[in-house]
Amino acid sequence: MEKTKYKILNSRNGEILASKVVLADTFWLRLKGLIGRDNIEDEEALILYPCSEIHCYGMKFNIDIIFLDKDKKVISCIDNIIPGSRARVKDAKYAIEFKAGLVKKKQVKKEDILVFEECLF
Repeated sequence: MEKTKYKILNSRNGEILASKVVLADTFWLRLKGLIGRDNIEDEEALILYPCSEIHCYGMKFNIDIIFLDKDKKVISCIDNIIPGSRARVKDAKYAIEFKAGLVKKKQVKKEDILVFEECLF
């Protein structure tokens, strides 16, 4: 059986933000995050749950972060976070890590509601 993965859509415009998305829902998966990777592709993302704070220690590339509340409503977008940085949003329940530039490219805005669709691939 294949590992369950997701795609992320913006409900405001139906646009797919990422089509190859992994859920990091354990302490160890959240701690590791994208560390050890050389890059992240345009269609990839990592959902960290539960998560209100991320770190980029040990990372090799910049990323964009979208923080969501419990209803998956965007409460903060932070673009182009550099390796070694941290970001925290007090009431966030989800943090999603994307390739740097995605937030601007896809015009994600505060208050947008994101949808996670399960898919197998």
